[in-house]
Amino acid sequence: MVAVGSGVTPFLALLERISNLNCHDRVRVHLFYGVMNDQECFFYHEFMKNFFEKAHKAIGSTLHLACSRGLNEEEQFPGIIKYKGRYNVAVESAFYANKEPRKEGQILGFD
Repeated sequence: MVAVGSGVTPFLALLERISNLNCHDRVRVHLFYGVMNDQECFFYHEFMKNFFEKAHKAIGSTLHLACSRGLNEEEQFPGIIKYKGRYNVAVESAFYANKEPRKEGQILGFD
């Protein structure tokens, strides 16, 4: 799934459904989410943090959080990968096509 800013809202229903049915171990989710910064513009922060921590442990789901301006590098959570700068989904998709996903806690910069 790919979303930017408040455009993540339609995907929340899917994530909530997975969470409510407690099928984190059967549905792998990779959400590519772009925001200006991860402090003020990371909508539904707590819900997503909890969802991806649980889903990552169960089956390897990940949230790819790209911050174009501000990024809190101190705050790291399992299943959440942070990026600095402009984010290129096509480049990141190539890593998945080659079966080389990013590692949790890894912070990358893009020009």
